[in-house]
Amino acid sequence: MKRILLIIILTFTTLNISSQENKIVEGRFNPVTSFIDYSEFLEDVDEAPEIIKINLELYLKVILGDWFDKVTFYEGLIVDLDGYFKENPLAYKRGWLATKYQFVYLLSDENIGISKYYIKIDMDQYGQIINCNWPSKDFNYTYSFDEKTTTPFQNDFQSNELMFENALKWAEDNFITTDKYSVELTFNKEENTMCFTFKFLIEKKRNRKTFRIAEFNWLNGLKVADYTIMETTVY
Repeated sequence: MKRILLIIILTFTTLNISSQENKIVEGRFNPVTSFIDYSEFLEDVDEAPEIIKINLELYLKVILGDWFDKVTFYEGLIVDLDGYFKENPLAYKRGWLATKYQFVYLLSDENIGISKYYIKIDMDQYGQIINCNWPSKDFNYTYSFDEKTTTPFQNDFQSNELMFENALKWAEDNFITTDKYSVELTFNKEENTMCFTFKFLIEKKRNRKTFRIAEFNWLNGLKVADYTIMETTVY
C-alpha cells in the first residue's frame, strides 16, 4: 500500500523541479539543533573534550572507510542538558531525544558523485553514538570471516549514471512523466543504506502539487521504497 503524506509549505515562491543533467548528487543540509540559552556552538572540533573527539574520529573512520579524508568539520554544538531540563523538566514533550553533543561534517567529492552531503552525528556525554544519518559499519566496506585477521574490501557502488537510468526506466515503466523531477542523496535507516531519492511531479492543481517518490539503493541500484506525497504552498 502506498504511503501518502501531506506537507504544508509556508513560502512566497513555488518549488522548482527541473530535469537533472548533471549526475552529481547532493543531500539536504542537516544542521545542529540549538537549545536556546543552553547551547555552546563549536567552530572547531578541537573545542570538544578529548574523549569525545577520539570517539568521533574513530566512528567516522569506521563508517566512511577510505572516504574519511573526504569529510571536513562543518559545525558542532554542546548542550547543557542538566541546566535545560532543570528549567524544562517535561522531557517527553520535546518529541525527540536530546543529546549532549551534535556534530555536522560535510562530505564532498565529485569523484564519488557527491557534491554535498551533511553527516550529522549525535552523541551522549560518554561519546556513545545516539543518531547518525549515514549507514553504520559495512556500508562502504565489508569484512570477510574474522574482522581481527582479515582486511576489509571496498563495496561496489552503482555509478550515478546507472542510478539515474534505473530511476527513469522505473518511472517510464510505471507511466510516470520524467520531464520534471529532482533527486537527492538520502539515508534510509530501515535498510541501513544510502539512496538516490527521486521526486517526480505527477500532478499540479492550483497551490497543491503531488509527487511520486522512489528511493534506489546506491549499492545495488534496486528500489527500496515507493510512495506519494502532496505539498501545499501557502502564498
